[in-house]
Amino acid sequence: MHPQLLLTIATPTPELMQPIANYAIKPRGGLWTSTYQPDTHTSAWVDFYRTEYGAASVLPNPDDLYWSVLTPNPVARIYTIDHDDDLRTVIARYPLPLYLGETPPQRIDFARFSQDYDALHLTERGEHATRSSEPNLWGWDCESTLWMRWCFEAVRLVHYPKHA
Repeated sequence: MHPQLLLTIATPTPELMQPIANYAIKPRGGLWTSTYQPDTHTSAWVDFYRTEYGAASVLPNPDDLYWSVLTPNPVARIYTIDHDDDLRTVIARYPLPLYLGETPPQRIDFARFSQDYDALHLTERGEHATRSSEPNLWGWDCESTLWMRWCFEAVRLVHYPKHA
């Protein structure tokens, strides 16, 4: 997997990892990254934020955060969603119904998934394919990776917050 860009309010450490807990389409916990684009020194998430939110956002401005390039360990167990069939497959293996009796289940049981995988990577093509499919990943918004545990062999700080 290519190096990942992580934006945080503090320098990144393994202690940033919070346990995965199921919650809607995205779980709570883990660590979210997006593939680092060395030619522009950005990522799909930073580009999405600047296009969609800008200064009016309640989210922290990316320029006010630490930007770290994380090099994933090559043996990390990563499940990639590049097509809507990939999403259906992972839901079939790790189903979590949205409500009692829902058939078929429409979301991933991330708590169970995290027992077998280190990360879930949604490609740009996968994001487009699953944003309005059934089931869907509406709200993931851009290419991104959800890390279930710290699986990085190198961390390089590339941007300090304005206030640091």
